[in-house]
Amino acid sequence: MNRILGLMMFFVFMGYSSIAQDNFRQNDFSNFKRPKHNAIKTSPLAMIQGPIIFTSEYRLSIEKAVGKQLSAQMGLSYLGPSNLLSLDEFILAETGQHVNTETNGFRLQATFKYFLSDEVMDGFYIGPHFSYSYAEFTERSNPQTAIRMHYRNAVFMGGWQKPFAKFLVIDFFTAIGGRNNLIEAVERTGTLYDNVVDSEQIRGIKLMLGFNIGVAF
Repeated sequence: MNRILGLMMFFVFMGYSSIAQDNFRQNDFSNFKRPKHNAIKTSPLAMIQGPIIFTSEYRLSIEKAVGKQLSAQMGLSYLGPSNLLSLDEFILAETGQHVNTETNGFRLQATFKYFLSDEVMDGFYIGPHFSYSYAEFTERSNPQTAIRMHYRNAVFMGGWQKPFAKFLVIDFFTAIGGRNNLIEAVERTGTLYDNVVDSEQIRGIKLMLGFNIGVAF
């Protein structure tokens, strides 16, 4: 987890340093007033509770303007144990058994934004958002069995994004759409295909609310 956080901070720091050096060489502040066409962002709230229960998300998103009022954003996340809800404590409360679980996973996101203002990456926007999240939960004393969760979402998003303090950007958003979740109990066979002992598929409405913050340039 510390390596993931360190990597995210490295990218944000490098982006900020590159911007600062470019403006220092120009010896003026004219670039501060120019539209921002790129951004590197993360989500502090997702580090507390991720998209899948009992996970925390360490997100790195990159956004780039691709038209006068259009931008594309891609996100990659590592999913680890939740900093809010402990799976070990939940199992202890439900069954009275002491366990030591391990959580690993990832999340992929793609967002396309149409900005309602004349300036791209500044103001209100709408657009589609797609995401896939995967998490695997194993008990360290019995790694041959696992619970796997696959979350697929397709939603219509609306939000408000604003550059501020010269290089920073904040992005508030909400969304509604559909979800298609698959939960599997598996036994590892040592081959390419594991044995699925049990599974459950959940479809329904997906609601989203959150924000990202980062550097814009």
